Amino acid sequence: MPFTKEEILSYKYSNDPRDIPNELKNFKLLITKCNYVLEHLNIVHNDGEIWKLSDKEIDEEKLLLKNLNLIFNKISSENYDAVIMELIKLEKINNKNIINKSIDILIKNIKTNQVFGRTYAKLCKDIQDRNLWEYTESGKTIYFHTILIKKVQEECIKIMDNDIRKNDIEGLNKIDDEEEKYEMTNKCKKKYNGVILLIGYLYIYKMINDTVIDTVIKCLCSPFDNNSELPDAWNLDFLYNLITSLDNNYDINTNKRQDIKNVLIYLTKDKRLSNKIRFKFLKIGRAHV
Repeated sequence: MPFTKEEILSYKYSNDPRDIPNELKNFKLLITKCNYVLEHLNIVHNDGEIWKLSDKEIDEEKLLLKNLNLIFNKISSENYDAVIMELIKLEKINNKNIINKSIDILIKNIKTNQVFGRTYAKLCKDIQDRNLWEYTESGKTIYFHTILIKKVQEECIKIMDNDIRKNDIEGLNKIDDEEEKYEMTNKCKKKYNGVILLIGYLYIYKMINDTVIDTVIKCLCSPFDNNSELPDAWNLDFLYNLITSLDNNYDINTNKRQDIKNVLIYLTKDKRLSNKIRFKFLKIGRAHV
């Protein structure tokens, strides 16, 4: 039974539930963007014993971000094609705020769900190649790739910041319970490791160039400051995970990477490092050096 807008509005001030047809009580309004359903909105709702016409305001930006988050949370290598099709249904997003917040959601998901890091990087590549997200500011087109790399760079700077790392360690050292401390340490490292892995996967998909990946590797295998002689232990874990994630996409046997190669060889021989760390980089040496 179809209802016109005027018929629906005529029930706005009705307090008697018998005045509102059952068909209208069960009717859901589809809030859409292009061919994508953002929300099923009940036209009327039950407030105690009184049925009222909904006065809910539609916040398209909030709804869009909510749905993008749901899409990102569903992503896996198995359902990737279906997920990218959902994004395509939304067509082009050209809102600066939505794009920035969506990338923040993407990075947050990658920090906690690293098993799909490579799939997220592929998603970023497709968003860029299909021109799904971009906006215009002061007559200039701002592309998704530019925004993404800027945000990844900001995250990477946090990882390399000695003061931030000190604060992390100090906070963890205040935890008395060893199991809780171990759990929180892994949680802290995991969020940083997710960003480092994303950098590696973006390099595989050619969204990050040689200069950037080389700079990240050099930073990870360098001491934090002049008072340290050895690289940070966490950073060495991140470095190992980064290089192994690159598979055969990163050739260390080039003249411009001779210094990186030398450092990796050195890491296998420096007895000030733990046997575990030295052995890990020994395996890398056998595969890459």
